[in-house]
Amino acid sequence: QTLMIKRELAKDPELRSQSWERFLPKFRHKNLAKRREPKKKAVDQELATGEFFLRESVKKRKKMEAIKVKQAEVLIKKKEARNKHFIPPKEKPLIKKSNEGRTESKLDIEAIKMKVKKAKTKKLGAP
Repeated sequence: QTLMIKRELAKDPELRSQSWERFLPKFRHKNLAKRREPKKKAVDQELATGEFFLRESVKKRKKMEAIKVKQAEVLIKKKEARNKHFIPPKEKPLIKKSNEGRTESKLDIEAIKMKVKKAKTKKLGAP
């Protein structure tokens, strides 16, 4: 398409000296997907670690050991989560009250006793 348009523009004497970009089609470039690396197959991984040459019994034993280790870790985490509820909360240290506070409380108690006595006498009507 662009070649055809350029030929037509080249024939026109007025447009020869001008920029042709406004006449040319503008194509958008497609983003090509990047090639992904192929995943390693089980045989390749075994060759890299050396497990490929081991006997089947040794392979099974290693797998079972790995599974048991994972199970033990999960059990420990579950036990900790269960026991977490049974741990008592930390208590705040008790603040000792000063002697001034005690004397004020004694005065308050005596004032309350007097009020109660007055209320009783008013209720009963006896002096």
